[in-house]
Amino acid sequence: MNEDVRAATESPRGNATADRTDDRAPTISVIVPAYNKPEHLPECLRSIQAQTFADWECIVVDDCSPQGEEIRQVVEGMQDSRFRLVRHERNRGLAAARNTGVRSAKAELLLWIDEDDLLKPRCLEVLKREMEATGAEIVHPQLDFIGKSNWRMRVPAREEVLVDTSLASSGYLIRRQVWEKLGGMDEAEILRLGREDHEWWIRVIHSEVRIV
Repeated sequence: MNEDVRAATESPRGNATADRTDDRAPTISVIVPAYNKPEHLPECLRSIQAQTFADWECIVVDDCSPQGEEIRQVVEGMQDSRFRLVRHERNRGLAAARNTGVRSAKAELLLWIDEDDLLKPRCLEVLKREMEATGAEIVHPQLDFIGKSNWRMRVPAREEVLVDTSLASSGYLIRRQVWEKLGGMDEAEILRLGREDHEWWIRVIHSEVRIV
């Protein structure tokens, strides 16, 4: 693992793909970067804990938040060994936090959400079932936004995605091999102002990953 990262509940891992030989790997790893909204984190984690599909782990990545102690207390307060905490020793941004979470993850299926997101109780169950039924590499959810109309996903064409995308920044189920094939999310400083997801989807669409 990068020297700027330390795990709060496990020994450090390598910088390439995760070492997943210690225990039986869960089916899904949920990754939650945390930085400036720890007041929303308990509800987010409870929504993960309430999933009807129970074979998951959750890695919370503290991106060197000034409220790191509060984040640690929230994770420990879940009293559930499926939750793990990893902390960056310096602030590195959302893309780096997601990459760190993937490198720490044990599962072959990944899902990242933000600390102020909530999963509906059957989310993991439904996304996994759809992935198995279709053989897709990414399964995109239909999203609900509080106070706004629902988000209806449409996969953009190669040319369209350069301008805009209707694809969400989080909440989709993705096979680890896609993340590995694309080299993870781009951690470039210029992308840290909300551009990292658009850049990621450009590469996904142009690599012709199957999305449903």
